[in-house]
Amino acid sequence: MKPLLFLSVLVSLVSSVAQAQTCCSGGVPVSNSLGLVPADDSGFLINFSFDHHNLNNLYNSSERVKDNRRQRITDSYVLQVGKAVNRFTFELLVPFVSQKRLITGIGTDQESSKGFGDLAFLAGRQFGKSKNWHLAVGLKLPTGKISSTSDLGIKLNADMQSGTGSLDGLFTALYAKQFQNRTFYMQIYHTERGTKKNFETNLDYRFGNESQMTLGVVSQKVFFQQLMDFGLASRLRIVGRNFANGQEVPGTGGRWVLLNGMARVYFFDGSTSLQFSGDLPLLHRVNGLQNVPTYRANIGLMANIKSKEK
Repeated sequence: MKPLLFLSVLVSLVSSVAQAQTCCSGGVPVSNSLGLVPADDSGFLINFSFDHHNLNNLYNSSERVKDNRRQRITDSYVLQVGKAVNRFTFELLVPFVSQKRLITGIGTDQESSKGFGDLAFLAGRQFGKSKNWHLAVGLKLPTGKISSTSDLGIKLNADMQSGTGSLDGLFTALYAKQFQNRTFYMQIYHTERGTKKNFETNLDYRFGNESQMTLGVVSQKVFFQQLMDFGLASRLRIVGRNFANGQEVPGTGGRWVLLNGMARVYFFDGSTSLQFSGDLPLLHRVNGLQNVPTYRANIGLMANIKSKEK
């Protein structure tokens, strides 16, 4: 059971690591999904997840503003494929993003967009006798849609586009340690943003760099002869300000602390699992006036596709 438990911790980062995308973030929440680490070389690990993120609370710095007229919802559909070869790991992420922003008052102002987000690719290596360490680097490619417009044909702001239009560098590090039927883990993640030249005429746009640290624990239990995982994690997320033509964009960037819970049930001798997870925000400190996370809900189906033995 030990290899299965360790695999559970590694792949739990796929959807149990909290998404904290705010109105200043752009494109698919890649940081929420990266971390698909196959346990061995015997096949491919495939994960398909749906993520619903509600951002209805309005904050100015760390103070909540009593204004219920602003609503924002982000839905993401993410396909991931992972492969391990002699301790080396490879991961591909393909997202589709749907966003909606609504402001009510005397009238109703609604914006929406949908389309494929930026593809992400990671290459990494596992270290240690028990493969406790995993380090990976990669790129987020500017393949996502950045041409969405309003009903009047006006191009939407950068944060409402499905992609970012920039080439970004990715880095992630994971350490996990097992104690009986519990595994404790720490993950560090960083995105180094590039600049989208001519996002609009004579306008270069750059999203803020993003850094995260997650601490969590996963416990494996058997209920009614069914193998299950339960996890709890907290995460600190820091995002820099956005820049337009080198000037800071108001109402972007900040710091968040979120609490995440996860439950997973295994089927077909452990080769397939169904996972549910959710986030609740604990602390906010944003730059200027921003919508911040109210809650997030995620469901994912993961399968380990074994190669046929010759």
